[in-house]
Amino acid sequence: MDDPSKKLPRDETGSYLHLKLKRFPSVEALSMSHAKKTWAQYPQDADIDVAPSNRSKCRQCHQVIEKGNLRARLWLQCHRGCKISAYFHGKNCVWKYPETSKINKLDDFDGIQKLSKSDKQYLEAEFAKLKNETSGKRKPDETPSDIAVQTDSKKKRSQ
Repeated sequence: MDDPSKKLPRDETGSYLHLKLKRFPSVEALSMSHAKKTWAQYPQDADIDVAPSNRSKCRQCHQVIEKGNLRARLWLQCHRGCKISAYFHGKNCVWKYPETSKINKLDDFDGIQKLSKSDKQYLEAEFAKLKNETSGKRKPDETPSDIAVQTDSKKKRSQ
C-alpha cells in the first residue's frame, strides 16, 4: 500500500507545502477538538533553545542537530489547524525556511530570554537580515514597474 504522506504537496527540498506558520489567527477559528488541544498545549508559534540531545533532525538541511547547538522550533499548522513541530538549526537553517518570515519580532521565539548574550546577539543580527530581505520583496501580483512607481512616489513625499 502507498504511503499517503507521499501524496502531500512538497517543494524542491522535500518540505511539505501544506504546513504553514500562523495559518489560523486564533483557536476560535478551529473546529477540530484535537487542533484546539494542540493550541492549548503549545500556544507559541516558535521557540528556541540549546539542544539537550542529538535526537532532533533539521527540517531544512535534514542533518542531526548536535547536542549543545542552538535549536529552533516552529509550530507549523496543517490545513485543519493542528500544530506540528519542526526543528531547525538555530544559527542558520531556520532563517532559510520561508515560513520564518511570518515571525514579526525576535521575542516571538519562546525561550529567547534563557539564551546566552552572544547567542542573543547573533540571533538579533540574523533576524535583522531576514527582515531586511523580506521587506524588499515584491508581492506576487506586483510587477517591477509597480515597485518603481511606489519608489518614485516615496521619494517625492520625502522631498
